[in-house]
Formats: sequence, structure tokens, C-alpha cells
Amino acid sequence: MVHVEGEYIIVDGVKRKHGRGKYADGHASYQGEWNSDKMHGKGIYIAASGATYDGEFFQNQFQGTGTYRWPDGAEYRGIWRQNKMHGDGAYTGADGLQFVGTFYNGLYIEGNTHVSVR
Repeated sequence: MVHVEGEYIIVDGVKRKHGRGKYADGHASYQGEWNSDKMHGKGIYIAASGATYDGEFFQNQFQGTGTYRWPDGAEYRGIWRQNKMHGDGAYTGADGLQFVGTFYNGLYIEGNTHVSVR
């Protein structure tokens, strides 16, 4: 069941989420800022898997500063670009193993080595 609440605008006769609001479809939800029906600005996304992202969005993508928590307890805090860890950040695995530094396109960079942490 879909549940929508919050601010909106009318564009070409179509009602679009715009401003602050909440969207939930029973499996996943988003609460935060919208721009013409897209998650845009600051918000919290909860995936059907139970994973959460709390941070900045740009046109429905994780982009900017944010924290992603996987259901197994792993966490990444840092910079995102197009839904990928990209920039300075810190990843802590469910086992406590940490990677702190620069991430590029979802990979941890250590010298000439690129490590996939997820």
C-alpha cells in the first residue's frame, strides 16, 4: 500500500511531490526533501532490506554527504556520488574491519590498490 504525505506542486496538470514530505510503499520509505517528484536535498531512505541511508540526495541518487547502514551492521559515512561511495569516507564492516580514506566509484583506494568493500 502506497502512502504519500507532504507538500506538492502541480506541473502540467500533474501533482508532484515538492518540498518536504514522506513516501512509503509498504516495503521502502523516504522522508525528506523533494524536487518535482524526485528525492532531492536531505532525507532518510529505508530500503525493503532494512538498509538505511541518511544524507543528501540529488535527483533520486545518494549524492553528497551521507551515512549508509546495511542490515548486517556494516556502515559507510562519507561522500557519495551517483549512489556510490566516492570521496573521503569511513567504512566499517560487520566484523569491525575499517577502511578510512578515499573511495572512488564504490572502491576503497589504498595506493595503487582498489578494494571492493561491498
